[in-house]
Amino acid sequence: MSTTLPRPVARTVGAALLFLIAGISCSGGDATSPSAPQLTQPTIASVVVQMNGPGGLVTGISRPVSAMPFDANGGVIAGLSATWTSSDTTIATVASTAAYGATVTGQGVGTATITGTISGKSGATLVAVTTPVPPFSVTVRPDSIVYVEGRDGFSAPVQLSATLIDSLGGALLGPVTWVSSDTTAATVSSTGVVTPNPSVARSSFVTITAMSGGKSGTSIVIVNPQVGSVTVDQTNPTLASGQTTMLHATVRDLNGNVLSGVPLSWVNFDARIVTLVRYADSAEVIAVGQGLANVVVSDPVSAGSANVAITVTDGLAFASSSASPAEPALPARLGRDRAKVR
Repeated sequence: MSTTLPRPVARTVGAALLFLIAGISCSGGDATSPSAPQLTQPTIASVVVQMNGPGGLVTGISRPVSAMPFDANGGVIAGLSATWTSSDTTIATVASTAAYGATVTGQGVGTATITGTISGKSGATLVAVTTPVPPFSVTVRPDSIVYVEGRDGFSAPVQLSATLIDSLGGALLGPVTWVSSDTTAATVSSTGVVTPNPSVARSSFVTITAMSGGKSGTSIVIVNPQVGSVTVDQTNPTLASGQTTMLHATVRDLNGNVLSGVPLSWVNFDARIVTLVRYADSAEVIAVGQGLANVVVSDPVSAGSANVAITVTDGLAFASSSASPAEPALPARLGRDRAKVR
């Protein structure tokens, strides 16, 4: 059975359908999806350029500089990058290192304006470059490094630092030149990064020198050292239960030179008598029982080792030896007789 709509109603329904179809066509087939909002980049009100870190700029060294964009409310605007220029590259040059960062390098004595531009807005800072003051001394840290073949991190580079000191003990800024005494065993970069050569099969002592203004400092790098001996400062300590002591190990090469930084293994053979708190070249011994305990420290690569025999007592001997002996009690009659004599 079919139902026929009255003509006025049919015309109204048909018009509505046509309007709906036209709306879908105009919206690309989705009548319910609103248009996506358009995001606008905040307007840059100012760009602030400043040199980072203490001190000024001298010829031959570099310093970081940054440019920060701010909106009208003082908020930092993210997601942009800066371009850099120098008003006089014979005085100072500038090279971009990050979105808002750069490095300024002193080239000559004088002043130069360093400008950072972000989305058409610029900021600037005036840089004064001076001649470095010759240092009184140069200190390199760390002053010794040990690399051992076959151990974790053997070929990992290590960053050295050079501190320039004036005659009053203050820090100075100045260029530093790095030199390796044996580049076949270890190299050093212009910034003080030391990289050992893992293929070196012999024990190599390399001197890394930092030079500035006629002064120098050094660090000793030992590549693949051959351990000759391991010794401990205490070999037969005696403790009372509850006491602690520190054991310090010394590692030497085949020529008797002290090696620092060699990883050592500490083994406790009787945890009922002592416990160990292990460090790199030392261990803290804590007496927890009574008896004789053996502790061995060794270099796993060369098998050099030292044994420590630790005696732990109950503590009574220590107490009696430290106390003053008491005067023996006198018999009662003898005491009265002494009183009469007096």
